[in-house]
Parts: sequence; C-alpha cells; structure tokens
Amino acid sequence: LAFPDFLAGCVLHRLHRSSFPHKAVPDLADRPGKEKEMAGSSTKQAGAPRWSALQRWTLGVTSMAAFMAGMDALVVTTALPTIHADLGAATSALSWTVAAYALGFAAVVLAGVALGDRYGRRRVFLTGLALFTLGSAGCALSPNIGLLIATRAIQGVGGGLAVPLSLV
Repeated sequence: LAFPDFLAGCVLHRLHRSSFPHKAVPDLADRPGKEKEMAGSSTKQAGAPRWSALQRWTLGVTSMAAFMAGMDALVVTTALPTIHADLGAATSALSWTVAAYALGFAAVVLAGVALGDRYGRRRVFLTGLALFTLGSAGCALSPNIGLLIATRAIQGVGGGLAVPLSLV
C-alpha cells in the first residue's frame, strides 16, 4: 500500500470502526511474480483497497477541519492591524483576541477525545465543527471587540472538540 492509502485507512478505521484490510502491507511471497511487477513503473497494486465514497468524504472533511482550525490562528494574527483599525481595539484587547481561541481550544482538547469515546466520535466531531462554524460566523459579524473575543473563545472550544477527533 502507498503511505497515503495506509494513513487514510488508519483514520477511517478509527472514525468508522470498520474493518481494516487484514494485511497492511501486501506480502510478496503470496503472489508469484509480484516482485517483477512492483519493480516496474506501475504504481497500482493488485491488493490495494478501494475506498468508498463515504470513506473518501470522511477523510476529506476531517482533514479540512484540522486545516481550518490550524489556519485560523495564522489568519487572525495577520488580521490584527485591521481589527485594531476597524474596531478601535487596544493592544491588550488584540492579545485577548488571539488568546481567547487558545484558551478555549486548550480547555477542551483533552476532554474532546474522552467525550468522543463516551458519546460517539462522529457526534462530538460534528458538534465541534458546528461550534467552530458558528464561532467563525460570530467573529465575522461582531461589531465590537468584546463580542469578537467571546466568539473567538467559542471558536476555540469548537476547534478543541473537532481537531483531536479528526486525528484519531
């Protein structure tokens, strides 16, 4: 198996608790003449698993959620001068804008995995994704710095629930 297929299989196995292919790496001894075939330029293997559309979508959504939560910190840091100019925020309020996300994220990141084990990974992941999305919409619509800080904390809680479950 190629490494991305193996990684996708691990992620999807943990999310769906479905059966994983019995052999993670095909055994060359099981197929005579396979050594010659693998030495060629062909990248396809006869025993490579086929992923269903649902499994591919699951991998895409979980990867996107982890990417969005990670990218969020970079975007807000870049937007600090604009936030300062548009909302008239003081320097301390700007640092709270960044810290509110980190505090919300750190407060629930460990509990997110435990909640996923208890109530179902998919349910908790989707709850975290919904909180992150609502927090993002709140950040975009916030008319003052206080509401921006509060919605950043909500966004951090959502990210803290979604990110660890996208990696497990």
